[in-house]
Amino acid sequence: FKKSNDECITSYFDVPTNEIIRELAKKYEIELVDFSEIFKKKYPNSTGYEFFVDKIHPNYQAHQIMAEILFPILERHINSK
Repeated sequence: FKKSNDECITSYFDVPTNEIIRELAKKYEIELVDFSEIFKKKYPNSTGYEFFVDKIHPNYQAHQIMAEILFPILERHINSK
């Protein structure tokens, strides 16, 4: 799992695309549910390895946590229309 120039990523939460996504959300004023930051704060001693079935796809436990975070946000948006 590499970042660039053979610099190793020390956490599955710190992938280069995350910063690009944050910048685009800010630029276009889109609400971002930043799961990487949420997981890092909720599990500060974790590298994230235990939340993935491979280096990309979240496992069942991660999907459950993401759903619990995302559901109230979606509900708020649906109810505000």
